[in-house]
Amino acid sequence: MLFKTTLMLVAGVMSAGAHILGAPVAVTPQAAPTVVNLFLGAKRESNYSFAASVIAADAVATTYRIHCESGALNMPGFPTTTCDQNDPPWTVTEGPSTMVGILTTAIESVTAVLDERCIIEGRTAAYCNYTFSGNSAGTTTYTAYTTIITGDLFYEYPVVVTEGAEKLLVPVATPCVQRG
Repeated sequence: MLFKTTLMLVAGVMSAGAHILGAPVAVTPQAAPTVVNLFLGAKRESNYSFAASVIAADAVATTYRIHCESGALNMPGFPTTTCDQNDPPWTVTEGPSTMVGILTTAIESVTAVLDERCIIEGRTAAYCNYTFSGNSAGTTTYTAYTTIITGDLFYEYPVVVTEGAEKLLVPVATPCVQRG
């Protein structure tokens, strides 16, 4: 009898609107989060956690606003060594064979922009051009380099979509044939 009473008490507490102890509790299952795998540059030595909102999507590419939730950040020119929800987001547009990522940040009187543009080949390799520019007190510093990312360094990070997942359901155009 103690078990039955305890179970009824728990059910009564769980159903905030129930006036009768032991009233049925409606449980609505939570939908599984939408996760997309995105190439975000070379794999780094850390366990990253990313979240994104979908800005736009079409049959060619999807544009995301990416937030690094946690992990070690090792990007040239950026003063932090970890990433978290307080870091600036970056915009990533990714299609089957391209990725463009732009990260802009400002700390006091210094602004910095990292522009990453990659051609993705077979989801196993990327040929990337990186451009970094910074401006402090009117003086601009600029550097650029090209790299090839293959093997274990090519990695698609799982990114949890927190907003705009419905935009991912864009129908893909199919060719039509006209008959004369």
